[in-house]
Amino acid sequence: MEHRVVLRAAHGGDAAEIVVPDLARALKLKAAAYDQHRRARPADAWNSRHLTDLAFLCSVVDDPDAVRDDLGATPEGGHLALAAVLDPPSHLAWTALGKAAEDARLVWEVLRGA
Repeated sequence: MEHRVVLRAAHGGDAAEIVVPDLARALKLKAAAYDQHRRARPADAWNSRHLTDLAFLCSVVDDPDAVRDDLGATPEGGHLALAAVLDPPSHLAWTALGKAAEDARLVWEVLRGA
């Protein structure tokens, strides 16, 4: 994995390195996972855990401009267009964030860049 973060986890005397995608790739993966969910089970896709995960990931972004740059050139429809269902601020994934919702929504708007 080219764009990755290596985390070191330790418990007791054991330790391991865990490789995860960087934040920009994690966002892209979650948007794609939502799109798969939507196509496979459209009736329950509105409440997909992938949307909740996307909203949460937005809540931990410190520098939205840097993440947007890491997403690359803005495609037609904006970044993360596969999950454009999150564009309305009233989506349940945002309200589930509580006090973090407003800042996370602002990050989403910067990342979408549409």
